[in-house]
Amino acid sequence: MNVFIFTLKPSIRKHFSSLEKARTVSCTFKGPEELQSFLKEPPSPCVLYIDITTVPDSLWRKALNAAHNTPGLRIGIVDPAGSIEDIGSLFHRGAVDYLKKPLLQAGITSRRIKDVLTFSPVDDAAQNNTTGVMNKEWKIAPGGWKEITSGQEYTFSLLYIELDMVEEWKKKSGKSHIDAIQKTFHDHTENVFSPLGGKIWMWMDHSGLVLFPFDGTSCAPLIACLRLVLNRTISSIEIYQYNTLITYTMALHIGNTEFKGRGKTGGIISDTINFVFHMGKQFAEPGHLYVTDTIVPFIHEGLKDTFVRAGTFEGKEIFALRLPERCSGSF
Repeated sequence: MNVFIFTLKPSIRKHFSSLEKARTVSCTFKGPEELQSFLKEPPSPCVLYIDITTVPDSLWRKALNAAHNTPGLRIGIVDPAGSIEDIGSLFHRGAVDYLKKPLLQAGITSRRIKDVLTFSPVDDAAQNNTTGVMNKEWKIAPGGWKEITSGQEYTFSLLYIELDMVEEWKKKSGKSHIDAIQKTFHDHTENVFSPLGGKIWMWMDHSGLVLFPFDGTSCAPLIACLRLVLNRTISSIEIYQYNTLITYTMALHIGNTEFKGRGKTGGIISDTINFVFHMGKQFAEPGHLYVTDTIVPFIHEGLKDTFVRAGTFEGKEIFALRLPERCSGSF
């Protein structure tokens, strides 16, 4: 097994000394400046440990996102200062290990790596084992966007997303203000979903459709959608800065559609696209996240209780994210 540790600190390196001597592990140390280029073509399989005290925040978070779309790549976070408050969120985003001071001082051994691989096996065959959810109608491009060509039909995760309250704001705000809000929303949507392989495909001022190549094993945008709901107070303050609670209407579905480049979609006839737009416009309530029964097999077991049946729409069963009380109201 190849293990790479990205750090500048000799004090971190010494905690991996036992691992360097292990016969079953190849242990390599690299500088933080090498991480970005490393992520372009990492050896598979491998485990990366990233010292977040020496690697920029945006870069190690990018590495976590990359792990979602790179078979055989696993990420461990080294946090000697214990600066991460929500450790669980790291695992929700794909981390396989978290090391802070007491664990580091005990020394990292090959046994630890074995436990990591047991927790999240680096096995491409296992990754692609979708027994029980495999659908013969899926048209998967294993290489994602690299294998998707215009005019062909593929299976995608499709996200309808709309910024709420814009129509109400139009009644009391000038065009320049509305334009600024809509641009911020477009850019925020792109920043959230682009690292997960999402592309804004269709856009109509304050709503749009984001497309994600479906790999048969996961729904790439699901956790990010959940975070948009739960973190909307923070987003309202940090990103929009309009002294108003920003909320979104979201509808998520997996289905097949012909693909053409953005701006060239006018001639596409797709029941899937029509359904997602109808679900977002006609069924979904403002401020809520809805998913169809196609998404349910890919909801993490620990999150399934947070989704409740919301009814049936155009022949598909719909589930809604149950909102905690702190997500309602304003600030």
